Amino acid sequence: MPEFDPRNHFQQPSTPTAVSWFEFLLDPSLLVKHFSEDDPVPSATELLALFLYQADLASTAAKELKQEGTNGNGDSLVIIEAATENQKVKALKLLALKVAGYLKWDLQLLCKRPGLLNPAVAAAKGKDTVMEIVREGQANSVAVLERFLPHTRSIHLPSMHSFGVPDEKTNTVEHNWKCGQLVSAAEITYLVCFDLGRFYFYQEDYGRAKEMFLRTQHELSQVKEPVSCSGSVDKGQLEGYCCACGAAVTSPVTTTSLLARVEESKKQAYKNIVELLLEDNRKRELSLAFRASIEEEVRHISSDLYAAVVTCNTVCGTLGGSTVHPQFLQLLKVNGQCEDLLLKASTEVLPSASPSEKKNLKTFLMYVCYTVTDASSIIQKLTGGRELKEIFNEEELSKLRSHLTVEPTAVTTAPAENAEGAAKVAELERLLLTTYSPVLIKEYVHKLMGKVPERQLMFLTDKWRVSRELLKVIEGLPIPLVKICTHILVAKANIYLQLKLFDTTHELLCAADATVRDISYKLSKLLRWEILRADLMHYQTTGHLLPDQSLQDLLKKAKTCFTSLQLEHDIKLGAGVVNACACFLLNSHEWDYLCSISNIQNNYLLFSRLLCELAKELPLLKNARKPARELWEAPPNRNELRLGHLVPVRRESNLGLLSQAQFLQFVQCVTEPVALSSLLSSLTKLYNMLQDNITCEISSDYMTLWPTALVNVSSLDVAAVSEAVATILEHALRLEPCQPSWLRTQADIYYAHGQYAQALKFYLEVGVLTTDFFTQPVTKNTFDDQVAVLCQFLDEIDYATAFKALQEKTSHDAMDGCYDCIWDAAILEFLIRGYYIGEMVSTVYQLKAIGQLELNSSNPPEILYEAAKLRKARFLRTLAKQYL
Repeated sequence: MPEFDPRNHFQQPSTPTAVSWFEFLLDPSLLVKHFSEDDPVPSATELLALFLYQADLASTAAKELKQEGTNGNGDSLVIIEAATENQKVKALKLLALKVAGYLKWDLQLLCKRPGLLNPAVAAAKGKDTVMEIVREGQANSVAVLERFLPHTRSIHLPSMHSFGVPDEKTNTVEHNWKCGQLVSAAEITYLVCFDLGRFYFYQEDYGRAKEMFLRTQHELSQVKEPVSCSGSVDKGQLEGYCCACGAAVTSPVTTTSLLARVEESKKQAYKNIVELLLEDNRKRELSLAFRASIEEEVRHISSDLYAAVVTCNTVCGTLGGSTVHPQFLQLLKVNGQCEDLLLKASTEVLPSASPSEKKNLKTFLMYVCYTVTDASSIIQKLTGGRELKEIFNEEELSKLRSHLTVEPTAVTTAPAENAEGAAKVAELERLLLTTYSPVLIKEYVHKLMGKVPERQLMFLTDKWRVSRELLKVIEGLPIPLVKICTHILVAKANIYLQLKLFDTTHELLCAADATVRDISYKLSKLLRWEILRADLMHYQTTGHLLPDQSLQDLLKKAKTCFTSLQLEHDIKLGAGVVNACACFLLNSHEWDYLCSISNIQNNYLLFSRLLCELAKELPLLKNARKPARELWEAPPNRNELRLGHLVPVRRESNLGLLSQAQFLQFVQCVTEPVALSSLLSSLTKLYNMLQDNITCEISSDYMTLWPTALVNVSSLDVAAVSEAVATILEHALRLEPCQPSWLRTQADIYYAHGQYAQALKFYLEVGVLTTDFFTQPVTKNTFDDQVAVLCQFLDEIDYATAFKALQEKTSHDAMDGCYDCIWDAAILEFLIRGYYIGEMVSTVYQLKAIGQLELNSSNPPEILYEAAKLRKARFLRTLAKQYL
């Protein structure tokens, strides 16, 4: 029996050749046979990652073929091929679901394992982008989970056999959902409660978190054996969370939480919902958002119930200082029950209310008394009762009584009139701030005209900002109503543009254009350019066009923009519009058009033209040297020192064509790979020249294009250039995370800054991508220098570095497991005769490594080459598994 060797875990396992992913596509039934093996290769997680990666590639190919057919460049074969690719995408995604079903939807495993062994599978998203997506969907996700809690039915957890896969003959797929395992309602509920509890805990809403954790404990006790792999809850964590929230895990659940009782009330057609909301006014366990959702749910059930819920929520919100519910006063006028319920709710919250909450409640009640036309009944009950009377002083009570004695015809006395007028103005201002409907905006502005000063109405909030060019023209409008409406519409459009809500932005800008079209040609022209800018940003961000647009329309409008800039000198376009149009034409490969533009003094356009002239000549370096030098030596702004550099060399300076902020803004809009590589190459060259450290130079494409000397180096800001390099590299990798040359640049940056672990990770990613996960020979320029084993990768083996590394007395890299990765006889002989003499265990492995027949120096060169190739791939795969 061969001796078991626990240390030689780097040797290739004696397993059959790995099955290729496309074999499962041809015969989906192979999955069952594959997973029945003891140690299937590839593993389930690797196979899942491969399916998703291939589906993404096929999806991209299908889109390109569809676009080719749409543009009229394809024939029927192109259309058939695109349909085939779509069917392939569907089949691959269903295969991925089958694998996930085999893994029993273990989310922890799926999050940790797939894609780690092959970085080409995992999309490299920036942290900020991921967090932004999470924040945008956070509120909706929580609402969905809360609505799910009242469910009482068991569900089937889909298994591998639940999903069907289409074949080449038919695209119809039949799924069998009953093949999965039945998961009880209690198991699903405690999983949701545990997740919600942790969410509320880190949101510092400890009351809701405690409630969720206690319910988790209760539901967890009902489940003996979880069915789902995700169904296990760490009881230690649960205990810690509960202790942190002030609740012992072992304490019995003696009372049902208020949230659970509300959910139970929903099941019973909202029975006793008003009493529960009144109780929550005292306990404050339910969130205002959850209470607002109850309003929407009962709106169509009963008008009286809706009025009661709104009244309870108004009192609850008032205590916290929120504005009055917009429909409360109207309901108070038409529904007689609201008055009694208002006083009852106000009286019940007094014992538990703080001094500030009592003050808020008093202000609210006085507002109601002065606003409602016939408030005599409310005033009588306020001044005649004992509890509510205590929160008013004598002067306030006197004013309320005097308001009660006024005849109906004299209700509009000064105090009441002022209070009512101020309340109406405040409500209109609130509505104007929150609405995005152009019709309502014009309506509210019309009602506020004369009640609020014009300037104050135009700048109701400091977030309403308009560019200097537009503001100057808007303020010149002769009609005040049109002026105010236009300013507000454009300001709101800018807010929604920053939020990337492009449809709303388009609607608001179109409404502003319609408002001034017959009054100001110049402003209408500027607004149409702003609409174009929003549409271009929409296309750049989402890759989709508006329903009534085409790509050719956008190209035509962008070109017309520059024609207008050239002919209409009295209309000055905003920098954002020019930047958006220039980048769009650059990304759309309209390089000939941009190169033909002249006699326009605009730095964005000049910079784009110089970049296009260079991109046209690449990758032929001989023809690209002249445009590269012109781009490098682009003239700076007037009256500024000529430094002969591409970008500003100081923060917020204008020593180049573009300032620091303008350049970074421009870079974020460029998506064309050749242009990005050119920019990155020039910045990298500039950075290397400033650092002047030959041992830590950063590599990039087209490095030989740029000059080798700088003028006035002392005036340059290394930090500004470094920030520009980091910005463009982050942007480029976000667009194409599997671009080898950009990954190599990132690896060099990490290496130059001494972050060697991160550098090795990116070097390995480059190797994985360029060699199909090290199944092909590694190119010479993939790696520069490593130690020990990597020293063999050089054309001339670096024996000095290798021997020095092997003589280290302490090692943390499992060197004893790497002997079968060494193919150079000199290094193996050094190991046996040198440092390891006397260490019998290590010597056994060394002798075994050097005794392999294929390493015999008398072998033909072909055998020695194949032996080295095999060991290179083995070692690099080992590194990839460790670091990626």
